[in-house]
Amino acid sequence: MDNKKLNSEFQKLETDYLYHLGLDTSMDLKTQFGGTKHVIFTRSFASSDQISNLLTSDFYGIKDIKINCEVIAKDERYHLHKIAHTLVVSHGVGFPSMLICLNEITKLLFHAGAVDFNFYRVGPAGGVGIDKGKIIIANEALSPELKPEWKNIEFGEYYSYPTQMEPTLANKLIEANKENQSITTGKVLSSANFYEGQARLDGAIEPSFNKAQRDAYLQQIHAAGVRAIDMESACFTAFCKNMDIPAAAVLSIIVDRLKDDDREPPATTDQTKVPPMLVEASKILSNLLITTL
Repeated sequence: MDNKKLNSEFQKLETDYLYHLGLDTSMDLKTQFGGTKHVIFTRSFASSDQISNLLTSDFYGIKDIKINCEVIAKDERYHLHKIAHTLVVSHGVGFPSMLICLNEITKLLFHAGAVDFNFYRVGPAGGVGIDKGKIIIANEALSPELKPEWKNIEFGEYYSYPTQMEPTLANKLIEANKENQSITTGKVLSSANFYEGQARLDGAIEPSFNKAQRDAYLQQIHAAGVRAIDMESACFTAFCKNMDIPAAAVLSIIVDRLKDDDREPPATTDQTKVPPMLVEASKILSNLLITTL
């Protein structure tokens, strides 16, 4: 990260309250977080909890023992865990929740004195010509207009930020998992909402497009190299590029939109479990991070 790009205002505060994480600079952040080298951002509480348990087993070689990592600080907005040199945090759904999380985690690492860290996003995505169960390691994030940018409204004005990802981290992930046949690469399109923004027909509001138009749009984005659709990667990659933080996105495909499948798998009654393909995506990260312990 380029510390010169950090906002000077929060650095002047007597106490900087990272409100949504439940942490502040009156605490000994250096001891707890100073050695952080990797941060994994994932969508749900359950995903953060399960990834943390998986990493604990992998990093420390623990077998046949049920592990339940405790959440650091407050847990009503985000779940934050630390395992060895790695933080795992749930970022919620969509750009606003993701951006709050990115800001406070970045400030946390600055206050802790952490250096040379990487950010990873792991989560579910709709596939575009990619079978369910495949894993996309994204090489670029696009807006719904198929531009490599993310737009944000700041003080009543639109600002545009580039979303290209530096390939080194993605290449390291691929190399650490070179025998995994489920991995592919491609662009990810990020929308601000789940229904109309992702060209779904089953939302509450009557869509402004019909099925033929939806199908044509999905074919158009596929031709442009898009292989996945989500609601966070453009914001994530734009933030990381702006701050010079190495970043990668690992997305597990839960449906193929080109197969006329608009719906995610039905929800399970056990909210502590995550889909097997997300566990597979987590293992892909683990196979790299364990080499850096």
